[in-house]
Amino acid sequence: MHLLKRTTLTHQTAQRTKEYTAQALKWMTEDGVALRVDIKLVRSDIDRLIATVILTLPDHNIKTMTINNLWSVIHAK
Repeated sequence: MHLLKRTTLTHQTAQRTKEYTAQALKWMTEDGVALRVDIKLVRSDIDRLIATVILTLPDHNIKTMTINNLWSVIHAK
């Protein structure tokens, strides 16, 4: 994600953020922590990106985590 610090939030940047998030969480399925990891990103303003990660666990329970302003987290100092 640090690669995105110098970029502006565009549709393409949001797509790259989703790809980077998927790469960062890939270990969860590889190590059996989750059966599936789904990522939803919503650009809600010119500088706001909402990320929702949905984990399907081995027992088929679903855990959902939301970061309400991922873009500000990426740009935190």
